[in-house]
Amino acid sequence: MSNAVVPFIIYTDVDDPYALEPGEKIRVSRSTRDDPLGDMYERKMVTEFQFHAGRAFQDDFETIQSRPQAIDLSQPFVDRSFKARGISEAYSKAFDRLNAAHAALGQIGSALAQDVLIDSKTRKQVAAARGLEGKRWEEYFGMRFRECLDCLALVYGFSMESGR
Repeated sequence: MSNAVVPFIIYTDVDDPYALEPGEKIRVSRSTRDDPLGDMYERKMVTEFQFHAGRAFQDDFETIQSRPQAIDLSQPFVDRSFKARGISEAYSKAFDRLNAAHAALGQIGSALAQDVLIDSKTRKQVAAARGLEGKRWEEYFGMRFRECLDCLALVYGFSMESGR
């Protein structure tokens, strides 16, 4: 077996769920094919703070998307009228954090964060979607995405602004 790097496969050690002794580890593999942020983190292209900020953004987006539907499908057909439901506190907080994130990122940064964190686009796909191609454009969007992660780290409280 060669030591060649297999794209999108990451090997990591995790706690063994069947271990007889606490702290025993097993080696597992996971695919990062649909997880550009995870792939960038495993390849040391983003910091831990940037990674956690990106995951927080993804979690808030998922919370917003999982909002209850207007029609209660569990009710009999004749009683599917709209019932007013309160918005959960988790939904409200996620909505507020996403608004703050989008305001801090701006229009272009928000679009880039959406492309990578929500739509799982690679740097190459981001560039191609904007009609651009080539390694320099891919590197540019990678750098720009890391700037967006820095901004999200500030919004989500994973880092503090430095006096550059």
